[in-house]
Amino acid sequence: MAANVSGNDRNARLSRKQEAALAALAVVGSTKEAAERVGVAESTVRRWFASEPFREAYRQQSRELNGEALDDLRMAQKEAVRVLRAGLSAESPATQVRAASRLLEVGLKIRDDDIEARLADLERRAEP
Repeated sequence: MAANVSGNDRNARLSRKQEAALAALAVVGSTKEAAERVGVAESTVRRWFASEPFREAYRQQSRELNGEALDDLRMAQKEAVRVLRAGLSAESPATQVRAASRLLEVGLKIRDDDIEARLADLERRAEP
């Protein structure tokens, strides 16, 4: 059964082949390989990209995949900080220094990013 596609044309529907192409694009990343997996010509996949419903479905899929990747990265960051904190207690003074240095670098980067975001917000508010 074809799925509804959000976007400008809410009544638009994708065919099963188009849905399969989207799924394949998420895995292989190239129109040629996606077309081969679905059993259509590469030119067909390119033609589908010319339609707004297909492009919007592809963009939505990309946003979802990027969100999942960011969630994974956030979880890995927490683990990385735990590893660095454990490095502060390592037997080797060199390891302790590297861990402390890296933690300080990351902390300063986070602070700088926060300051830049707040400054940009103030500048936007000050614009006439």
